[in-house]
Amino acid sequence: MRRFLSIVIIIFFIFELFPVDALSEQRKLKIGVMGVFVEGKEDTSLSSIVAPIFSTSNFFDWERIGRDTPTSIYWGIASFDVRFKHNTSNVCANVKLLIKDTRTNTDAFILETNALSSPFTGTVLDWKPLEKEAFLNAIAILSKRLDDMWRSSSVVIYAEGNVFESDLGKDIGIVEGTVLGIFRGNNLIAKGKVTSLSQKTCKAEVIYKAENEYPRLGDIVRIAYIPPSPEVSFINQAVPVLNAIAGIAILAGLVTLYNIAKANMATWIKLRFPEDNATFHPGDLITFLWLTNDDSIKNFALVISGNIYSTTGTSYNYTAPSVSVETTYVWKVIGYREDGSFVESESRTFKVVP
Repeated sequence: MRRFLSIVIIIFFIFELFPVDALSEQRKLKIGVMGVFVEGKEDTSLSSIVAPIFSTSNFFDWERIGRDTPTSIYWGIASFDVRFKHNTSNVCANVKLLIKDTRTNTDAFILETNALSSPFTGTVLDWKPLEKEAFLNAIAILSKRLDDMWRSSSVVIYAEGNVFESDLGKDIGIVEGTVLGIFRGNNLIAKGKVTSLSQKTCKAEVIYKAENEYPRLGDIVRIAYIPPSPEVSFINQAVPVLNAIAGIAILAGLVTLYNIAKANMATWIKLRFPEDNATFHPGDLITFLWLTNDDSIKNFALVISGNIYSTTGTSYNYTAPSVSVETTYVWKVIGYREDGSFVESESRTFKVVP
């Protein structure tokens, strides 16, 4: 009898430590793709190519669906919002990927990027091929970002009521106002807006939660939405500051507001991809991706170990010529304004190995 109880207890602890879904064969999460919408209208030619392009994902299985398709069998429902800009030498595609959680009908992920077509000269009679190329470049970036995000091991390291802390910080581009998705298993249970952060961690306040669910130690944290600039945090912080100032404290409150505004108005360029010390092989095409909060930047210079590649201020990515020399490269991005001033990012390295 004792032996039997011991076996039962051991089995119980095994299943507590390793949930059933972790012991069973891992399956990709199924995502139903509603389509690609350009200026609010579906472009069926672009919709038809989305699922095959995303088929290389390690974590998601993409399937084209219609409006009448039952959604309960899918982990999430995706759609793409696209805007094209025809420049003098290329086409820029702004693509936003939205994935809704089917249980709660709330956004699980909102990812956005810009990508360019190949350069051209002269008069263009048909924009469609260039638009398609720019779109394909954009969703390749989004696919990579989503897989990297799902691969991340960021977790809730502290939780109490509506406040939680995560091991995401400034090092990966988090700013105040960033919205984080909290997942337990594969289910989105809550969202939190970042209220304060350091280089390695951030604190957030719950702004959405499933019924009777709160973040707790060990829940997985992923970025649900990155604001285009940190001015959002000024709005968030201004309300409590204004509520706090009264009477003779008005002057001190105004000084505080000025300091908050000044800190948040500091311009920056944040490098997003490749990660620092990333490894590539000879012949690989590398797409460099960055973000900035400075709309006055008119063009960027991508500097790779002394070689300079220029892009317009509407593009935050660049695919460099294939690399062949096996060595360590140093890269950074410089943004130039019309008045001649500039903003410079930090430097990162990547390696090309056999």
